[in-house]
Amino acid sequence: NAIGAAKTLAIAGQTECSQMSSAGNANGVSAVVWEEPDSQGGLDVAQYRGDAWGGMPARVSTDYFAERPQVAVSPTGVVTMFDHNDFDGSKVWTTDADGKWPVEGDVISPFIAFGRTSVAFDSMGKGLAVWRAKDGVGVKPERILASRLATATGKWTTAVDLPGSLTTNPSSEAQ
Repeated sequence: NAIGAAKTLAIAGQTECSQMSSAGNANGVSAVVWEEPDSQGGLDVAQYRGDAWGGMPARVSTDYFAERPQVAVSPTGVVTMFDHNDFDGSKVWTTDADGKWPVEGDVISPFIAFGRTSVAFDSMGKGLAVWRAKDGVGVKPERILASRLATATGKWTTAVDLPGSLTTNPSSEAQ
């Protein structure tokens, strides 16, 4: 039961947080991600499992330029965090079913994301993630990228263009 006294999730030295995203599943597993623009930068994730918040939030990404983070929780309890930035493209971190984060995320796209990731899971934990992206800075074709989570490997696939989504008239501004 998540209803109760508020819990402070702040980390020492953090005076603000931004770009928050949260998600949960029907079994009561939830997660919250946020950026720390004023301390060390990067992305922190707190998990709620077994009717309680875990210890201190985990610094999952140390990327100072992290943008548009998105967290998703599968029906099996696997938590995924997407991290997009304008220099390195898109990375993804995926826990095991118990919530343990990998040491490093996987690069799934070199394209620049413009918007948050939309994520859906089926009842067995297979996932689909999509987001709007461009090739790079300036006038480039826009597209919708898609990646799938395979439960057999626990990894998200390299992102591919969603069929029919590549624009024929490139946009001249990043939105």
